[in-house]
Amino acid sequence: MFPRPVPAAAPPRPYTVSELLAEVSGVLRATWRDVSVVGEIARYDLRNGHGYFTIKDKTACLSAIMFASDLRHVPFRIQAGLEIVVRGCLDLYAPQGRFQIRALAVEPVGQGARRVAQPRPTRGENAPYDREAKKLCYLIGISFVRQGDAYRRYYHDQRARLEGAKPDWIPRRRHLTALRMTEKLFLAHLWLVWREELGLPVTAPYADQRDDAAPTPRPWAMVTA
Repeated sequence: MFPRPVPAAAPPRPYTVSELLAEVSGVLRATWRDVSVVGEIARYDLRNGHGYFTIKDKTACLSAIMFASDLRHVPFRIQAGLEIVVRGCLDLYAPQGRFQIRALAVEPVGQGARRVAQPRPTRGENAPYDREAKKLCYLIGISFVRQGDAYRRYYHDQRARLEGAKPDWIPRRRHLTALRMTEKLFLAHLWLVWREELGLPVTAPYADQRDDAAPTPRPWAMVTA
């Protein structure tokens, strides 16, 4: 007597392409929602404010995207050849069936949280907006206003001048403008002192080169004032 044949298992219900990719994408987002990966940038493109790039090592590569809302917080310029650590979540871009990482933060390898100087933009390229630099300059200006030194007096002098020259401005606008002028003066002084210390040639500040401009205070005059 021969054994009864075992009926073949019914084949699984076929997925549509969209269903399969949606399910895989959901698993990736749930299980790989906070991952860090290190690699070298092989390609970088900026389109509509979003950064599209590829990171690689010796044997593999991974596509990545960084949306503009996250990209504006990066304190250095992302470019090909730079080795970085990318932190984000894994995802699947369904229209192209492409596996990628959505980058939420990046930092250069070996730099930690330190800032990296941004190279000057090439001809026709827009300079990237540096939110961190603007924040640091604001904190410098506020620290001068809160302490009684020569930079604070310079701030009050500029604010008083603006009250006469710009009576239609609201007080906050005059305050911020005077604050920016104080920050620029300090940064110009920092540049001059640095070049003098290294024995490099020093040119007059741009503000002094204008025909209608009053001479700006010298760095050491601010220290001894």
